[in-house]
This record gives sequence, C-alpha cells and structure tokens, in this order.
Amino acid sequence: MRTPRLLPLLLTGLLAVGSAGLIAPAAQAVSAPAQAAPAPAQAAPAPAQVARSADSAPPVPAGFVKHAESRYWTWYGPRNWVGSYGAYGITVSSPTGSWIRDYGSSATFCGNAATWKGRAADHFAAKRSQTKGKAKTWKWTTINPITTIGTRNYRQANAFDVTIKGKTIHGKIIFTFADITGSGYCFESNDARTAPKAEYTRAIKTLDAVAAHTYYFGPGV
Repeated sequence: MRTPRLLPLLLTGLLAVGSAGLIAPAAQAVSAPAQAAPAPAQAAPAPAQVARSADSAPPVPAGFVKHAESRYWTWYGPRNWVGSYGAYGITVSSPTGSWIRDYGSSATFCGNAATWKGRAADHFAAKRSQTKGKAKTWKWTTINPITTIGTRNYRQANAFDVTIKGKTIHGKIIFTFADITGSGYCFESNDARTAPKAEYTRAIKTLDAVAAHTYYFGPGV
C-alpha cells in the first residue's frame, strides 16, 4: 500500500528548496513520452479522475504529450513536466517543481461510526489533522460538505494555504473514502494540486487537466 505523502511533500521536502521551485527537480524521476503497458484484466478501484478509461476521457489539451511511468501509470501533460510514481501513487510537477499534482491511495480501516457517512466524516477529519500536522502556517481556507458519489463512497474537497520560507502556497485536496469490498477494510485516496498562491488561478487549469488525463494500470489495494 502506498501511504499518502502530501505532508512530507509540502513540508519536509520543501524546506530545503530555494526560491526557484517548491520541489527540487533532481528528486523527481523524469518521464518521457512512451507507450503505456497493457492494462491487466482488473485495475484497482480508484476515483474517476485516476481510473477512467481513455474512451471516456475528455480530449487531450493542445500542448500535452503522453508520458508513461513504468507499468503503473500513464499521464498526459506538458512535454517538459516530470513525474515520480509508486504502485499506489504518482506525483507530477512542472519543471521547477512549483506546480504539483500529487495522488496517493491505500486501504484503511472503515471506522466505527453508526453510519457510513459518519465514518467518512471521521476519516476526513483525521486526514485534515494528519495533513496539517505541526505546520504552524497551515490554514484550511475552505472545508466543503461531504459529497456522496456512490454506495458507501464519499468525497470531500478542501482548500488550504501554507507559508514556506516566506512563500505562500495555495492548494486543494480531494479526499475519498469508500467501502468497496465489504471486507472490513475501506479505500482511501488523497489528490492534492498546489502552486504558489500568486500563480494558482493559472496553474490549477493545467493541474486539473493533468489529473483528468492520468490512467492507472497497477494492482488493487
């Protein structure tokens, strides 16, 4: 299982980075356009923005090219963007590392609340606390209502600001929580899209487009 790494990404990794970018490009595995590996018979359950089929995806934006990350991921984005990946997550960023899309998923305990929506609410509250951690400059600017997107399947999209070395980063995080198998374990995912606050309005259009054209071929969680 791949545990979400948003907090290390935004804090631990960023504190050593200068003003040129938020993630050092050398820390990323550079991806080049390539052919995607054939999908196995069953792809892991995942949110639509990750696991949708190519047939149902919107047209690829002009200027995007195909990137492949081993056998797990294929994504489309600007030619000079870079990515790093694992079996259950992927990070894609601009060349300087200042615009970031970070996705991770894993299995999680389903919780003990009386209702499934209550379990989702408990899970999302715990994720907000875990994501903020000890970052004193972190502020949740928007905490949206929980959305039901399917049977025992919930989503919450939130926004935040965090200041690192005098630079304010703005982002949104989409948390997902679902009971997929009925086995006592649930599915969780965390989808973060971040950029310097002054650039966010421009950046989010590209980050959302990258997310909409990311495809997963890995094992189930």
